[in-house]
Amino acid sequence: MEKERMSEFYQAMQEMLRDPKILQMKNYAQHSSSNTFCHSVSVAKTAYRLSKFFHLKVNEKSLAKGAMLHDFYLYNARGGHIGAWEHGTNHAETALKNSMKHYELTKLEKDIIYCHMWPLNITRIPRSKECLLISMADKYCAAKELMSRKKKNHAA
Repeated sequence: MEKERMSEFYQAMQEMLRDPKILQMKNYAQHSSSNTFCHSVSVAKTAYRLSKFFHLKVNEKSLAKGAMLHDFYLYNARGGHIGAWEHGTNHAETALKNSMKHYELTKLEKDIIYCHMWPLNITRIPRSKECLLISMADKYCAAKELMSRKKKNHAA
């Protein structure tokens, strides 16, 4: 029996996970119980699982790349130099600018990064299945990470 070829999603993820610029994301805290690298990996896997669960035909490479770059803002959000509201409403634009400096992005990938904070950024409406999946997965993963932090605090 012929071995099934690896999906475009997992091929793209393998490339991204070896990229030194992406690995830098491990240096930035995310939701107090994670970092931007681990959070982005969780978002990517969750969005991919959602696409399979709903039987959606998506651009798997762009889904992986957009998920891994959606929080490529490269600063500590909780460092005090920026407030929570400002970070929430502006980090997608910063992530897009940073991503464009280091990567060649398709229009779809730019949309995923720029619009992933909808509906907080009410005018940045997702225009693709991929963007909507990343936006939903991002909220789910963020909530899960925040709840994990609260459980740790209550256990202490």
